[in-house]
Amino acid sequence: MDNDYKEVIILSKSRKHRGYCVAGIDCSNRSLVRLISNNPINHYATIDENIEDKNGKIAEVLDDVIIESDLSGIVLPFQPENITLNTNSKFINKGNYNKINLKKIVDLISNKYDYIYFNTNPCLSILELQNINKKDMHSLELIKPNILVLRVKDVDKHRLKGNILYKNRWYNNFAVTDINFENSHYNEVANSQCGYKTLHNPYLLISLGEEYNGYHYKLIASILDI
Repeated sequence: MDNDYKEVIILSKSRKHRGYCVAGIDCSNRSLVRLISNNPINHYATIDENIEDKNGKIAEVLDDVIIESDLSGIVLPFQPENITLNTNSKFINKGNYNKINLKKIVDLISNKYDYIYFNTNPCLSILELQNINKKDMHSLELIKPNILVLRVKDVDKHRLKGNILYKNRWYNNFAVTDINFENSHYNEVANSQCGYKTLHNPYLLISLGEEYNGYHYKLIASILDI
């Protein structure tokens, strides 16, 4: 098996099936990467044991980790950033990355694209995705929009959705999959007198999800506190 070691700053640990969608920054080249398992049953989501170091610490957002990847692992064409973890190898967790230094990196690589995934819709159809030039294909975007407006999406499941003002265009009804943010802020949004919460100039990691009923939805995977 061919393997490779990478240092990654984790930016998201979002909801995905019965596990997580873990994504972050590859420190070697400041590119965005997604860490996946080799388990097709849960759609290659990671679980706690995949991201646990030798001391039993489960990796969290803003942690700086060393991972071993399986270069012969799963490749998903619409998610070229994916790195398949060698699940037989433990994480090395160096702890929280310095926020000041992280903000400098994030500012350099944010707002790279004119649109959030090629249009202003909350999703891309399979056909639209197939027509995108391979060299332009990506499934992670780091943005710093002017405004994020959060509202309740699902009362029973305590889920949120967001409208984003990015480069003078509104993007509406993006599902939030940031577990920590929803746990911390759902009640604040749900109980607000105006029915919403507005954030100015937040850092967001946007992920293009897997196909669902013919569409790939754009997800707010992380609302970053940096």
